[in-house]
Amino acid sequence: MRIQLRQDIIALRAEGKPEYAWWYPQDDDPLVQCANHALCAALHEWTCMAHPTEVDFHNLMFGALFTLETEDPQRCRLFMHWVETHMYDDCPSDMDPDPAILLEQAYVSMLEDLPTWQIRQKMKVLTDRWMHLPSDYPDFGAPPLPATSRPYDRAHCIPSEYQMMARAEKSRQRWTFCTRPSLRPASKEGPYYIVHLYSGRRRDYDFQYWMEKYLNEHHPQLRGCVYHSMNIHSPPLWNHLLDYARAGRLLALLLGPPCETWSAARCHSLPEGQRRGPRPLRTAAELCGVCHSAPWRNFCNSVLGIAFF
Repeated sequence: MRIQLRQDIIALRAEGKPEYAWWYPQDDDPLVQCANHALCAALHEWTCMAHPTEVDFHNLMFGALFTLETEDPQRCRLFMHWVETHMYDDCPSDMDPDPAILLEQAYVSMLEDLPTWQIRQKMKVLTDRWMHLPSDYPDFGAPPLPATSRPYDRAHCIPSEYQMMARAEKSRQRWTFCTRPSLRPASKEGPYYIVHLYSGRRRDYDFQYWMEKYLNEHHPQLRGCVYHSMNIHSPPLWNHLLDYARAGRLLALLLGPPCETWSAARCHSLPEGQRRGPRPLRTAAELCGVCHSAPWRNFCNSVLGIAFF
């Protein structure tokens, strides 16, 4: 139905274009002004007749329209525009009731004979049908309730890898060294390195702040840099670090928190009514993640980085 109606509207638009059915006259157009004056004069001539008739009205109106230098379809559209916008204003104020009633019949019968008027009336019918088409998505109503139901467990037990890490860490705390590690002497040749693992985003008074402050005060000739890949899990990076340590050029190693789930900002109190912020995910008793926290909440949005000095 929708497709057929759309095709009818398109066909009717094409049919009405040469008939000026979709042309909208403007009163500031000289042609429209001439048509309004001619039709107004014809109306006054008709009302001044002793016994005006419907045929007299048609003859006077067509005579006024034929004085315009344009095509017949455009003359019809100009008459329709005058009837819709100016006819009642151009009627004499002392017009008798009988001619006024006859005027209603005369202009309607003249409009019904005009092809342009017929096309516009057909478009009005098609448009009204289009506006009242049934919905493409009818409302079938709510589905009926099931005859039987079973309880649903809304809380699912999801094993947390972080909880397992906590148990593994406690077992490693009981480890002891069988032999003391041997310290390698510092290399006599540089360059020397101080490595900051998980350097992350710069913050005031963090490891990076104090290390840079110390170097600027005591060793201003030293410079810092950041590993280009920003990936602490890179195998080439660890090979370099092991080479520096074995060669005795690794002077110090700083270890920052590996992700922002350790941030103290999570513990700040939030005023009521404001958007909730990220809450603490770790405690001193549960370093690897608080209980009942889903695994994906413990994943961090960390900015991993390695700084060299």
